[in-house]
Amino acid sequence: MPFEIDHVARDNALHRWGLPECLHVPTGAINENAISKYIGEIVDVVSSRTANRALLVRREQPVPPDKTLPIWDLENAKTLHSPMQLWVHIDYTGYRSAYKRTFSDDDISGKIISHSMNRRFGRLTGFQYVRVTPVSRASNSSSATREDWAMSLYDPFKQTQEEMRRGAAIRYGDLADLMLMMDIKLGGGIMDVINEGQKLVEPR
Repeated sequence: MPFEIDHVARDNALHRWGLPECLHVPTGAINENAISKYIGEIVDVVSSRTANRALLVRREQPVPPDKTLPIWDLENAKTLHSPMQLWVHIDYTGYRSAYKRTFSDDDISGKIISHSMNRRFGRLTGFQYVRVTPVSRASNSSSATREDWAMSLYDPFKQTQEEMRRGAAIRYGDLADLMLMMDIKLGGGIMDVINEGQKLVEPR
């Protein structure tokens, strides 16, 4: 069955994040139905003792990479559109164990299993499921300043979750999200993140 396009999420990625379609990487979804409808097939439930808290998702075939973009020269860029992905509920605490069970051949010693979208942001905006990937502790820690800044842009007392999402059922990662997923240590300030990431997505 062909997957549908969340046009609000697509427009956000194109016009707010400034990312071409080959870099539209899902990082959040409001529920399981949104995953199945817009992201990929849920092929297994891998959470233990808690139903449907960790999901193995077979990703829909993405738009082919634009090789004029330097980002595709990076070895870790293959993480962005991994065909098999682990998605977890934002309140699920057993995600590291779930990742080890799901991808038992991966060596994640010394790695943090990182949420590709901030969980506080997910709770604020209603994105209940988030993709997780292994990254270094340094990269994970370096994202904290940027995440605090992103949270400050939303006022839950003035907007509903639907309004904050602009009606989107899924979220595509912005530049900083993609950099974290590729295990790139983010800069100390917001502009550092923007400047470093922008070089990766500008055609040669």
